[in-house]
Amino acid sequence: MFCQNCGKEIESGANFCAGCGAAVSEQPKRVTIDDSRPVMVVKPSFQPMAVLVSYAPIWGFAVFWCSLFFGGIANSFVKHANPQASPLPLFVFCGIAALIGFPSLVLFATQRAYAKSEYRIYRTRLEFFEGFWTVEEKTIEYKFITEVNLTRNIIQRQFNLGTIVLSTTATGSAAGVAKSGISLRDIKTPEYFYSKIKELIAASR
Repeated sequence: MFCQNCGKEIESGANFCAGCGAAVSEQPKRVTIDDSRPVMVVKPSFQPMAVLVSYAPIWGFAVFWCSLFFGGIANSFVKHANPQASPLPLFVFCGIAALIGFPSLVLFATQRAYAKSEYRIYRTRLEFFEGFWTVEEKTIEYKFITEVNLTRNIIQRQFNLGTIVLSTTATGSAAGVAKSGISLRDIKTPEYFYSKIKELIAASR
């Protein structure tokens, strides 16, 4: 047992602390933390415009590639049947299909992934549920967290979003995604949750 006043270890059977003289009977009792229910539950915020803007470069490439690739394949079949046919409508059609289809697929997949994602914040741990195509579940106790970071890229700042990264000693990354640790992505009003998580981590130690 250690003295809560000065931190010196109290010998077994002693009535007073040898360091500061505080009575053992006055030492505060150890408080048991009720960790059966989450303090708060956070979900990523689905912002369609933010998703589209973040995928804009890939979107443009998809339109260009689909127009040339699929338009070229379709044109070869049409040319075989009618050598006089113009290839332009086929390239345009494939480009328009990609222009509409790609963002629709991205928005659908992102919306479904965010709907199934949930971050449960307890007093001593954080539980993470995320994914649509690939589902990931993870639990990290605060005592293993070495660093807490809040990142906000230029798109997230426009929509008041942010990503909170909880790093552990084994944290690595691939393509910007944490392999260990946890990343709470696209959180609305991220500064509030960032400060609350830091407070819980400090209080649990």
